[in-house]
Amino acid sequence: MICAHCKAQIEDGSLYCNRCGRAVQIVPDYNVLEDDELFAMIQNGEKRIPISNDTQDVTVSHEEKRGLFATRSARRVALLFMGMFAILIVGFVSIYYYTHTYGFLINQGKAAADAENYDSAIGYYREALAETTDPGESLILIAQAQVGAGYTDEAEKTLFELLDLDENNLIAFSILAEMYNENDDLDGLESLVPLAVSEEQKKLIDDMVIPTPEFSIPGGEFKDDIELTISAEAGFDIYYTMDGSTPSAQNGKKYDGEPIMLSVGSTQISAVCIRGDKKAGRPASETYTIIYEAPSLPVVSPSGGRLTRQTSVTITTDSLYADLYYTWDGTIPTSASRHYEGPIEVPEGNSILSVIAIDKHGLISPVLQVNYIYLP
Repeated sequence: MICAHCKAQIEDGSLYCNRCGRAVQIVPDYNVLEDDELFAMIQNGEKRIPISNDTQDVTVSHEEKRGLFATRSARRVALLFMGMFAILIVGFVSIYYYTHTYGFLINQGKAAADAENYDSAIGYYREALAETTDPGESLILIAQAQVGAGYTDEAEKTLFELLDLDENNLIAFSILAEMYNENDDLDGLESLVPLAVSEEQKKLIDDMVIPTPEFSIPGGEFKDDIELTISAEAGFDIYYTMDGSTPSAQNGKKYDGEPIMLSVGSTQISAVCIRGDKKAGRPASETYTIIYEAPSLPVVSPSGGRLTRQTSVTITTDSLYADLYYTWDGTIPTSASRHYEGPIEVPEGNSILSVIAIDKHGLISPVLQVNYIYLP
């Protein structure tokens, strides 16, 4: 042991220095060589670590120690990346399934429709249709977007597809009816009449369909003048024309309920019902051809011959609204001759009865002449 003060060697077990007499301070031996070796070991990346009470040391290189720490860090980084990747996968899957849910697709479609991007809206609604077992809402929204885009034919097919699945669907029925009404498609509106099964559907179509007027006499050929009336359901105005043109609120005459007189010739009369909003229904048209015919040959009874007693003669005609005129002297009667009003007596002697019929139009029948010889 060395004295800390005078550096003299102190005998083992002595508590004082023999040279300077000071108390012993225990200082471990210090070897400069060992310092140099330790510094060299540090420079070379080595460190001796005693691991037991014996004299054997285990040397761990600095590179081995750095490799050990590097492996643990790599594991941590790998685990971190694996966790982040798993989270991303779960997130992507969640987002995918969420963006393919019925509600999300419907909302996206409505947003596109609100922005008048109807094609995009139709695409979203069709995707939503594939995600549900109840197609009602999806088909309605598809049809509405098709109407908005002007695809009326496609909208019609979509709505009829829904009515095939649910004949009582009032929304589909009303969209169809409104679409036909807006386009003045009378055939379309009338096609819905037999399809209306519920009371709501029937009322809807009844309020929308404008009736067709009816004529009191069907068209055809007539021998005399006719009085024609036109009728329709209450609440509609009737306009008519007599020149073959299509009637409307701007063209034709408003029917006042009085009979329309049709006379000789051919007349095509057309009529239409006009609703309060000035929309017109389907026009009805009939042609009336009136050809006057002269009265037929009158008939007398008895029809001439020899008579020995007073006899009355009866004259008849099968022409309506015809008057009979006669003479007994063989001359041709006129409207100025005697007017037949009832049976007439045969005068004595040899007489020729001449008879004509004149109708209200002035047409004259052929002349009937009959010879009577009355000798009492």
